Amino acid sequence: MPTKVTEIIRAKNPPAAKVLLFDIETTPMKSWHWRMHDENIAPKQVIEFSRVLCYAAKWLGRDAVAFERTNYRAGAKSDRQACRDLWRLFDEADVVVAHNGKAFDTDTLRARWMFYGLQPPAPFKVFDTLRAARGYFRFPSNSLDCIARYLNIGRKVEHEGFDLWLKCMEGDGAAWQRMETYNVGDVLLLEEAYLRLRPWSNLHPNIALRHDGDARRCVCCGAAALEELSKASYTNASVFPSFRCKKCGKVMRGRKRDKRDGDLMAHSL
Repeated sequence: MPTKVTEIIRAKNPPAAKVLLFDIETTPMKSWHWRMHDENIAPKQVIEFSRVLCYAAKWLGRDAVAFERTNYRAGAKSDRQACRDLWRLFDEADVVVAHNGKAFDTDTLRARWMFYGLQPPAPFKVFDTLRAARGYFRFPSNSLDCIARYLNIGRKVEHEGFDLWLKCMEGDGAAWQRMETYNVGDVLLLEEAYLRLRPWSNLHPNIALRHDGDARRCVCCGAAALEELSKASYTNASVFPSFRCKKCGKVMRGRKRDKRDGDLMAHSL
């Protein structure tokens, strides 16, 4: 049985930084149009706009995965509860992670939240695994399935394609079971890909800022176990010590300038 949203929101002993991994599936739009190719569809031709069909979500490091489906037959506001529950998760999260999350998932949700008159959730950062893949690597393809296959961490769940969406919209129970397996599987695969990508990407939000105390922490995972590297980090004007996180492998520079920095600046004058 899928985990209820309230259960993952009220998780015991939450980490200092709450990272939410999620994936949404949406319904197709309906429209009047003349051709099947190269057709520009005007707003007046749209009969029905897209809305959330279902979603899966989990907190990083937690086992529970929430899945929530909507009743498409309920009409234009069928995704009201799902969108409200997702809003609550975003309101709790410090960082949200999705594949193509900036261009699709989060923007789609913002539009639906506005549709329902909800206010913006509390501040959160977005880490998009698709943008990280495009910006720092050359995978054969930047799809989640190809990245996972390339890294030997799994594959997306296979299904019948567009027909699965149609069957779910018609209320087919067996189709919904396959959709849940597919949606939840995507989030679990996303988590594995995220853990592999994040130490390489400079796009990741600074998790260390979420921790109290004076301990030096990893900017990606927040771990305090860091080792200083013999090779310093150089900018055009300064020298900084460099560190590697023993937990996730992220390499980062320290905030305090290296003692050699003064000699470097004096020499440059």
